[in-house]
Amino acid sequence: MKEPTDTIKVASQMWSNPINPGASIEIGISAAMSDGVIPAIENCIMTVVAIGEGSDEPDPDPEITITAEANYDVDTGLVIVNWESTEPTGIFEILVSYDEESFTVAGTVENEATYSFEPEEFELLYVKVKQTSDERTAESEVCPVVNTTEKINWDDPTDTDEDGLPDVYEIYIYETDPNNSDTDSDGIPDGSEVFVIGTNPAKSDTDDNGINDGDEDFDSDGLTNLDESTGGTDPYNSDTDSDSLNDYDEIFVYTTDPLKWDTDDDKISDPDEIGLGLDPNSSGTNGIPDSEYTVLQKISESNYILSEINDIAENPFTVSLEINAAGVKTTFTPPKADIQML
Repeated sequence: MKEPTDTIKVASQMWSNPINPGASIEIGISAAMSDGVIPAIENCIMTVVAIGEGSDEPDPDPEITITAEANYDVDTGLVIVNWESTEPTGIFEILVSYDEESFTVAGTVENEATYSFEPEEFELLYVKVKQTSDERTAESEVCPVVNTTEKINWDDPTDTDEDGLPDVYEIYIYETDPNNSDTDSDGIPDGSEVFVIGTNPAKSDTDDNGINDGDEDFDSDGLTNLDESTGGTDPYNSDTDSDSLNDYDEIFVYTTDPLKWDTDDDKISDPDEIGLGLDPNSSGTNGIPDSEYTVLQKISESNYILSEINDIAENPFTVSLEINAAGVKTTFTPPKADIQML
């Protein structure tokens, strides 16, 4: 009988069922030292890892994906091509076609992501980018490029539809119709949307809240954006002329001018005339100019104007005023004085 030893070498033919990267496998071992004796195997250690033929080859390279865009710069007369690739290195060929069938190489760069070239005279051309990297190739989709043969004159004031927005801006910036003064049919001229309201002239509901731009009331003064656009008031200021009267009230209650703090030019503000009982739309009352017309004005003891006087602790009396005066009402402030009551 063979004498037992401390170490037993175990060979297992694994090449018929290799272990894939990241996987695991269970190995069964059977052995016999003598008839009727089952050995106890402990501290079994793998000391040799044999790599089979072909396992040292790298994984196949992934496919390349490339996307491109091309634009014509009318100021420089160049077609500017930019692209992105899942493999940023390699040779990039910029291909151009004037019929979308026959492509020629406009230029070649290495390890770059942009290229510019001057095209032949054209109305429409097609561009794509072909990449070669480590014997792998990929092509982008074809990009159509529209040519504006003449340099854009941004100072051209031509306004065919008379909406306040020059044709050149309608065509190249806002994509509105230069022959339609209200492209999105929201009631507001394209020019007013751009320069006054601040909404999109090509979209009837700029903020997608379900309300037409013309029906919105940005300053909550009771006037819609369309009303403000038509009347020339500020859609973001409920009191355009800063006279303390709401724009809506000026138009529909007092019939005053929301763009003038003194509608009748009599040197008395609209709210003062209303407070004095005068007509803010007439510069005279009973044949007398409003600026000279006297009205009995009362200042009660509870009025804030007299609060400093009437709050004097040692004064057992309170003061109120009645005075015939002409002119401004709301700006009247009596002079401060030390008052002693006898």
